[in-house]
Amino acid sequence: HQVNYNPKNLDGIYFALGIGDSCKKKDCYGNDFLISESEWKTLPKLSPKGGFDIKKRLEIA
Repeated sequence: HQVNYNPKNLDGIYFALGIGDSCKKKDCYGNDFLISESEWKTLPKLSPKGGFDIKKRLEIA
């Protein structure tokens, strides 16, 4: 956590969550928007990652 940190260039960045007719996208400011399932498929998924997942991602980097 950084006091008075204001990230820039976050407009247009979204993550997908939900299933079926409850598909949503969330922006970096915490706002939710209803979306179609086809748009949901194009976005990175919003899901928690554990240590194993992070280590696997770092192997690729």
